[in-house]
Amino acid sequence: FLVGCKVAPEDPQMGLDIDESLQMADWLSHDGADFITLSLSNVLLASKKYLHLCDKPILAYFRERLGNHYPLFAAGRIET
Repeated sequence: FLVGCKVAPEDPQMGLDIDESLQMADWLSHDGADFITLSLSNVLLASKKYLHLCDKPILAYFRERLGNHYPLFAAGRIET
């Protein structure tokens, strides 16, 4: 069976920022999680923490950190 984890990368209610979420993703991937799902309100959303530096989407930070071959899922701005 597969084991994955859903991560909310920047959740002020939980006290997490993007750096902590990236570290958690590193731990999960190295400890054997088969995939990570990002919970985003918008897949194109830039990091609030680094918005003053660039408008790179949060998803891009995770892809760079985990590499192109690690299964990473994200959804946001899906409307019917």
